[in-house]
Amino acid sequence: MIALHGIMMIFLSAVGVTQGLIDKYYSCSFIFGGDFNISKSAVTNTHQLLSNLCDKNQWSDPVFNGVDYTYHNESLGNYSPIDYFFLCSPNLIDSTVNNQILDDSENVSDHLAIMCNSVSNRMTADLKMSE
Repeated sequence: MIALHGIMMIFLSAVGVTQGLIDKYYSCSFIFGGDFNISKSAVTNTHQLLSNLCDKNQWSDPVFNGVDYTYHNESLGNYSPIDYFFLCSPNLIDSTVNNQILDDSENVSDHLAIMCNSVSNRMTADLKMSE
């Protein structure tokens, strides 16, 4: 039980630091992403912390092109979606975003690459107005 409490405290700290960075640079345009080591569909206390972070920031789900995981350990048979992106900037929240998991045989990592494409609606509107 003590070990679980320690893990929760570390995860809580990481989520707090992440939200602090997002809040500090709120006026900047950026997409925040990474390996959160928890599946979105998990039912745990750490999942609730991640969900709260996601509720405050635009969670961008990847498009599963035949692959529904971002982490894999074939020898153990573990496959899970634990890598995420958030659209943290106000001018990106209404953007068109397409995250695609790339299953490339040349990738030697235990995490698959995720390609994140976005088109800012604000930039699109500015371009239409200038035409």
